[in-house]
Amino acid sequence: MRNFLFLILVLLLFSCNAGNEDRVVSTVNLDGRKIPVIHFDRLPDELRETGISEIIDDYRVIPLETKEECLVGNAMVFLFEDKIIVGTQINFPDPVTCYMFDYKGRFIKGVGAGGNGPGEHSGYLLSSLLPLPDTNMFVLSFTTENQLFNSNAEYVSDVKQPYDLMGNSVSYSGDTWYSPGVVRGHPFYPRDSVLLVIHDRKGEVKGLIERTVYPPSADKGFTPSMGGGSVYIYNGKWRLYSPGNDTVYSLSGENVVHEYILDRGARGQKYNTIVEPESIIGRYGYSVIGESDDQWIVNCSEITKAEVSEYRPGKWGGMYDIRDELAVIGKNSEEAMRMKVFDDLYGIINERAFNSSHYYTIDNKLVVAQQASDLKVKIAEKLKEDDMDPNQRKRLEELDSQIDENSNPVVFIFSLKEKIDI
Repeated sequence: MRNFLFLILVLLLFSCNAGNEDRVVSTVNLDGRKIPVIHFDRLPDELRETGISEIIDDYRVIPLETKEECLVGNAMVFLFEDKIIVGTQINFPDPVTCYMFDYKGRFIKGVGAGGNGPGEHSGYLLSSLLPLPDTNMFVLSFTTENQLFNSNAEYVSDVKQPYDLMGNSVSYSGDTWYSPGVVRGHPFYPRDSVLLVIHDRKGEVKGLIERTVYPPSADKGFTPSMGGGSVYIYNGKWRLYSPGNDTVYSLSGENVVHEYILDRGARGQKYNTIVEPESIIGRYGYSVIGESDDQWIVNCSEITKAEVSEYRPGKWGGMYDIRDELAVIGKNSEEAMRMKVFDDLYGIINERAFNSSHYYTIDNKLVVAQQASDLKVKIAEKLKEDDMDPNQRKRLEELDSQIDENSNPVVFIFSLKEKIDI
């Protein structure tokens, strides 16, 4: 599909879009339609300290039931309808063990089975849960394996991907499945040369959208490849953004439609360009957390430290430190804000949980699991403060009375406002 634009062409279109020079959101003509362009360099300089209570409608605090048959260590937590799916690694690198709880924390059943037989998984992580609209089913991704389950968490089938090491599979209608590729960095695997593969449940390819932008092929120097993609639902349709392409698409059947463009600007990572490793410090990657009729919520991840080296010719790796923040961008106004969200309800949850895209679901919820033993320590320390808000103290004391050091984790579920005040 040749009409998937190169970044250079997109930037030329920006320059021709007179009258939009100062707007965070402008428009550009593409395929006979006007679509939005979000300019991240035009976000306000101010980074607001924002309490979680300011951006949510409500929240739940759910201590998970503690039984011998559902003991949870480290918790990978996801939501499906009114159920909580928890993955826990009991004996690494054995297959991850998964359980289902209800919204009162009561244990319901185990989910899936570890192993190499039919209906079993070998992955040691539960990396994602994607609900399928209008089907009462969901897909669990176990590291690199995707499996389909019904609303009772009963195994239905595997979902094979055409290439290895791809992202999550999602489905919108019938047996049409989408597997995102990787469109940044040097290509080493087949998945690195496709934006999206459209396939059936058995992994047979039905359509393919090729990657169009690559680093210089003759130069195997360092090019940024980090940065999370976005897969979420808006108005009943899946939307996809993969860093390096700069365009967000809606997926419906075998159709892929341009919806809006992310202009990373001077502060964004320079994907598909050869750069010095230290130049990525201070630059941002972006991931769309959610979208409503009024605004977008975007995770902005700044690299603050990078120790990168070439461990094999043409292959680079290293350690990174990242600082996360959120941006809320109005669709129909000049308003936008950058914010650093903190826990003003309990005062004990780490800020990263509120600002990293990892903890947000595709239906505008924020899910955080905390170990009971850690909570007991944090609550005890917090309660020593003399000038604490009485309501916060009451919340802490109530939670403290519900758990002990040997309890299963506590799950916090925050429901974001449909429209956040900017």
